[in-house]
Amino acid sequence: MANFQFGPNGYNVNIRAQPYVNFFPGWDVHRLALSFEVHPHGDYAEDAPFLVSGTLWTHDMPNPASWIGVLHATSGPIGLKSFGTMLTLETIVTDQQLRGLEKMRAGADLTLRANLTLTALAEAKHWPVASDQEVIRIPHATWSNAITQLDAGAFVDVLIPITEVEDRTTAARRIREAKTAIRDGRYEHAVTLARQALDAVREACDTVNVNARAPKKPADRDQEERWAVLTQSAYSLFSGAPHDDTGSTEHFTWTRADAVAAVATAAGLLARLEDLP
Repeated sequence: MANFQFGPNGYNVNIRAQPYVNFFPGWDVHRLALSFEVHPHGDYAEDAPFLVSGTLWTHDMPNPASWIGVLHATSGPIGLKSFGTMLTLETIVTDQQLRGLEKMRAGADLTLRANLTLTALAEAKHWPVASDQEVIRIPHATWSNAITQLDAGAFVDVLIPITEVEDRTTAARRIREAKTAIRDGRYEHAVTLARQALDAVREACDTVNVNARAPKKPADRDQEERWAVLTQSAYSLFSGAPHDDTGSTEHFTWTRADAVAAVATAAGLLARLEDLP
């Protein structure tokens, strides 16, 4: 929570960021609206007008690329009340910035930093300007939903049921570990974990044998055989992460996009086991 002090024995204004966002789409440039709750304390004047402004930065990327844009209150000054009031600040973000934010957060919650300045327009006793920082933490699902509504991207969250079947519980844990590995930039390890998670699918669906007896011509395969072929093909591909076979998998490289695709594939195939005994 950001705290703005006006005078050593005067009053202070607290501003707390809210964990949700709103987008207003444009042509490659969009308005991003952030919400804050304002609480004054001490010897302040009711309805005293304040102008709020600032800049928005990514919190976990300390370099020039972390700057996003200028924050401003579209509704003009706010008035201090004895109860908490809501404040909306907006900035402009481009499609390129959105792509950078998505790459930076890597599927995790998004953490931003607002450098805010409050200017007391009617202040006569104290210096009228105070500044502080507020960290804004936006949950993954909240941000992803906003991006989806903006038509700037799409996401799918796969819920893997936890059952009493031990190998499926282990596989679900592997998927969680793989998501962490992606956030940490350990893409090859994430693919390795996705491969391990597929063991439960291969066992439950007997994909080794079903794949072996599947017709060579894809159009002649039934539904079970096609799922088996997909599972075995994914397992074979992902096996290139933990193995460095001379002349083949030793040359495999894994990007973040590769890791995300591998983990999403394994998670989706695991989710299909929910209706199996």
